[in-house]
Amino acid sequence: MYGMQNEIRYDSNFFELVEGSALLSNGISTTDIGLRDNYREFYMNFVSLSGGEEWNALRLVGSFKLKVIATSGVSRITNQDYLVSTKDGTDEYKASCQDVTIIISTDCTVTFEPNGGTAVPSQTVRYGETVERPDNPTREGYHLVGWYSDIDLQNPWDFDTDTVQGNVTLYARWEKGDAPETDADGTGSGLCSSCCWAERRFTSRPAATARSRIRR
Repeated sequence: MYGMQNEIRYDSNFFELVEGSALLSNGISTTDIGLRDNYREFYMNFVSLSGGEEWNALRLVGSFKLKVIATSGVSRITNQDYLVSTKDGTDEYKASCQDVTIIISTDCTVTFEPNGGTAVPSQTVRYGETVERPDNPTREGYHLVGWYSDIDLQNPWDFDTDTVQGNVTLYARWEKGDAPETDADGTGSGLCSSCCWAERRFTSRPAATARSRIRR
């Protein structure tokens, strides 16, 4: 083992880190950082400066406790950017992490962040169901492009097909000026802000391979 890391992401409106609850193997360092979208990441890290160490593949490197502070809904604890590095740090071994879903009730809260526009009421939606498209908010000098499931406006939300998998915030994306015109039959050259969405892009990791022992 020359280096490893895991970033465990959780919703700070749903969970609270129990102070002093971390139990760690020797050499493991941790940091709990706040993100821009009310999420936090508990970061676990190990770096060997002495030529590496030999660890069993099933070794527990650390644990910590999260307290549920929400009273309803569903939330998921996810693993981000986990890796186990090779000796020179230029590559990584295959690794796997398991996400955890916590269900208090199947009634999930959908919050709309208008990003400078007029307020949009939140909705209570059953887990696994679609969200009702809200009335478009307004913002002087701008037109609404659509709603996105991330604060960086990279993942457009499709109200016809996307389903609620937990408490979620949808973020409005705006562009300056009036919305492009669309013909009545929808064949015009413009884009309709309420029905046209950016292309989705997905990435996936290859399936992990179990290793009984890794020498680094």
